[in-house]
Amino acid sequence: PVVLDEANRDLAHRDAVGTPAHYRSQLTEKHQLRGADAEVLVQQGRESVEYFLALIARGATAKRASAWMLQDILRYMNDRGVGIGEYPIQPPKMAELLQAIELGRVDTSQAKQALAILLEHPDRTVEQSIQALGIVRVDDAEMESLCDALLAENPDVVEKVKAGNAKAV
Repeated sequence: PVVLDEANRDLAHRDAVGTPAHYRSQLTEKHQLRGADAEVLVQQGRESVEYFLALIARGATAKRASAWMLQDILRYMNDRGVGIGEYPIQPPKMAELLQAIELGRVDTSQAKQALAILLEHPDRTVEQSIQALGIVRVDDAEMESLCDALLAENPDVVEKVKAGNAKAV
């Protein structure tokens, strides 16, 4: 039998925590990823799984982080033949972009456009990349006021729509 002193046992435990089996279990049980998705992440190596876990730790949802890892990030890595260590967007910035989707700041399509900007200009912030798309945040009261003004300025269109002519708009 192998007998380890406490220091070596701690070291062995630390190494075992980062095994593929440990990561698979963590991804499927704790983060509820599908087995196939967890397997793809694990096959990318420890750094990729750690990148994913860093996204989660910074507030991204597991489902969204997984989708972006398996599609956009892996596509970038495969197209360029690089590993996650050479991916220009660090987890805090990527998590911020994913949170912008969750918060309704941008939709998925707009976030993909913002990611393209970030990949070209990694020194930019998420907010700067979103602003570069011409997306401005409008609060609900402002939007409601604008709609009220448009309706007031176009009573003939309102009457046509009420009469059933949706094409009047």
